[in-house]
Amino acid sequence: MPEKDAMISFEEHKRQIEEYQKLFPFYQTYAKVLKGILEKACKLLSRRLLSRRVQGRIQFCRESVRKYTKYRDPVNQFTDLCGARVIGSNPLNRSRR
Repeated sequence: MPEKDAMISFEEHKRQIEEYQKLFPFYQTYAKVLKGILEKACKLLSRRLLSRRVQGRIQFCRESVRKYTKYRDPVNQFTDLCGARVIGSNPLNRSRR
């Protein structure tokens, strides 16, 4: 279990950032593919794709420091490095119109 007040060392932070830099292009490709798949699904289901994103490098740097006590290997432990949002309508809301 990580120490509560542990701080990431400069060397470890630099290593994590360099590792994320290497993976960043893959996440960008993943986001494009995800967008394409979700856009097709949204058309079929009459839904709207709200957004897709890859976590920015600066945000990754900040979070890796802020959450270091919980995530000692953020580049492999963070689960929100790439994502998308889809808006669906609630059938109950549609019937009220």
